[in-house]
Amino acid sequence: MDGQWTDRAARNRAIVADLETEPVDVVARRYGLAPRTIRDIRQRAAAASYQGAGSNGSKGERRPPFTELGVSGLDYSHGYVDEEFLTPLRGSAQRYRAFNEMRQNSPVIAAGLLAVELSIRRVDWRLEGEDERAEFIDGARGDMSTTWDDHIADALTMIPFGFAPFEIVYKRRLGPLAEGAASQFDDGRIGWRKLAFRSQDSLDRWAFDEAGGLQAMIQRAAPDWAEHVIPIEKLVLYRTSREKGNPEGRSLLRPAYVPYYYAKNLASIEAIGAERDLTGLPVVYMAKTGDTASGKVDRTRAEELVRRVRADEQAGIVIPNPKDDPDGWAFELVSSPGQKQTDIGAIISRHERRMALAFLAQFLMLGMDQVGSYSLSSDHSDFFGMAIGALAESIAQTFSQYAIPRLLLLNGMRLDDPPTLRPGPVGTPELNHIGGFLANLVSSGVMVPDDDLEAWVRDMIDAPPVRVKERGAGESDGGEAAGDDPPAEADTTR
Repeated sequence: MDGQWTDRAARNRAIVADLETEPVDVVARRYGLAPRTIRDIRQRAAAASYQGAGSNGSKGERRPPFTELGVSGLDYSHGYVDEEFLTPLRGSAQRYRAFNEMRQNSPVIAAGLLAVELSIRRVDWRLEGEDERAEFIDGARGDMSTTWDDHIADALTMIPFGFAPFEIVYKRRLGPLAEGAASQFDDGRIGWRKLAFRSQDSLDRWAFDEAGGLQAMIQRAAPDWAEHVIPIEKLVLYRTSREKGNPEGRSLLRPAYVPYYYAKNLASIEAIGAERDLTGLPVVYMAKTGDTASGKVDRTRAEELVRRVRADEQAGIVIPNPKDDPDGWAFELVSSPGQKQTDIGAIISRHERRMALAFLAQFLMLGMDQVGSYSLSSDHSDFFGMAIGALAESIAQTFSQYAIPRLLLLNGMRLDDPPTLRPGPVGTPELNHIGGFLANLVSSGVMVPDDDLEAWVRDMIDAPPVRVKERGAGESDGGEAAGDDPPAEADTTR
């Protein structure tokens, strides 16, 4: 249809008009143009209109300020994201296989991921809010068929794979005997049945709107390999990065892929080299009267001989016999000529340290080479703790933004100032440092000890809260000291 247009500007105006009521793909087929070209025409027309000029260059109506004109720049086509430049990592299925191999086979990566998981699973998650909505959300969070710890463990798969999608499954809270979806509550409200994890390898493609906004996750996986569409309204998508609005995020193992590749291949070479150093290289000297042509009996017998010496590697040399007996055969093992010029072990160790560095877990390598100090380990682990805290905060923000308001809306509750999920501190603080720091503040008069400070310290070191009856009367109500007016009978209850 594009050929009938002699005036390109008129054609573009017709395309823009059609896009007001029809999707890009339909308009592209009508005019015989690529969808990318149709989007470019619409974007140019929108930009010209917003600046006060119509698509034909004449003065036009100014676009509303809430009109979206730009794009994120995410490279995708037909729902498939293509932001990767390394061929082995192109495509979500290939990336999943590569990163899954890394986390399963590499002890360094497995240790780093385990350190992250154990650190975050120790975090105390709490709901912050000023009304009954926080209590409702907290109750719903504990009323799911899967535990919150299991949900966090599944959410942390975003570290190796970049993203972790969950489908929100609701239920009507009809008590513990309700058929199909039991609940601790019988108030008839809507709660979360579960936040169902949808594995990264089940992803087929994404559905985007015309402006590049995410609309749905489309699965195609076992056991039925049918197409399953999960709309964005039913999806909680945890991501390590939101660069360009990429729904697949960015795997924290991506910078470790190159050192992992070299470490894996060098380890294989090292193992083969060590075996050859231990057993030697088998060599057969054939008689000069023997037939050395390929496939002949003498040549086949010689090759079988060297193969039997090395059960796992078919390596050996068959050459004419240079010995004194030209008609006889000879066999020997040739050892490797001295020490290697390259220390493969040191190279592998360097690549493994870079793998740990990719997710700030390099402190795991300290001491393995008889080097490192406590202070250096403390500095590195502090950076790791900061990264863990940021990751926990990202999980809390995503849950607060996409899961909590939707549940409140379904139950007809107010959405202004909703409760939010907040993670507690990550790890155990250095008690000696904290004690010295507080002692200096108190001794200098900057801080005065009171009940709030004591409660904060007890909470930070995970100590039990103070009981009121452990205090004197004057201390509990802010009156005179108990020593000024001792009670008639001492309270011995503890």
